[in-house]
Amino acid sequence: AKANRNSEVDLTWLTEAEINNDFFTIERSKDGEHFMQVAVVDGAGTSTSEHNYMTVDRHPYSGISYYRLMQTDFDGNKTFSEIR
Repeated sequence: AKANRNSEVDLTWLTEAEINNDFFTIERSKDGEHFMQVAVVDGAGTSTSEHNYMTVDRHPYSGISYYRLMQTDFDGNKTFSEIR
């Protein structure tokens, strides 16, 4: 997560491989505990190659915004990234 010159936040991440990956949900928080959805980005399914992803938060909170990724498998299982 990196602020850009348009008062937005560029959100980028990469995967080296994916298994059963349906989609990513990008979430934002003011306090690092209570998160709301910012965007949903399709995953690559099952892949052994590197994938680069990007989206933009066009309406970040004033001051500090916290972000995390929620990765959802085709079977509904979810995992979360570290908070940034």
